[in-house]
Amino acid sequence: DARGVAAELQKDYNFSVVRTVYDKEATRAKIMAELEWCVDNLTEKDNLVIFYSGHGEFKESLNKGFWVPVDALTNATSQLISNSDLHTFIASIRTKHTLLIADACFSGDITRGRMNYPVEDNEKFYRKAHSLMSRHAITSGGIEPVMDGGKEGHSIFTYYLIKALRENKAKF
Repeated sequence: DARGVAAELQKDYNFSVVRTVYDKEATRAKIMAELEWCVDNLTEKDNLVIFYSGHGEFKESLNKGFWVPVDALTNATSQLISNSDLHTFIASIRTKHTLLIADACFSGDITRGRMNYPVEDNEKFYRKAHSLMSRHAITSGGIEPVMDGGKEGHSIFTYYLIKALRENKAKF
């Protein structure tokens, strides 16, 4: 999934730098190090897309969702990456626009309690939106399990994400 999204962003969306963490590299330490790299190296001139495709967990006792890195041997919170940690990193990254796309069970917890704003499809709206700093998230589901299987070797969510990226002809 991550390879397919990365390829599409490079091909049609002018992402000249794509940093990746795939499969066995996707340890807690490596994912956290990449987020720290973003905080330390990106500026207001940059835009960022973070795409996570993997396992997610929800701890009812903490009322909190987590990413499950490849090296998590148990569901102990010390081995997971909490949505609270993700919020801290994303808020600290100085990019003008940051989009988090999460394809994982319980990924909707990352946006819980946040408002969605209506989008107007006109040049004035996009010019104003582009001038402001933004942080947005797209998730494959709410606070629930999501399906792994799908089409063409991708999850259902990522299949339709890639399809939408390929078919997009909109100016903005």
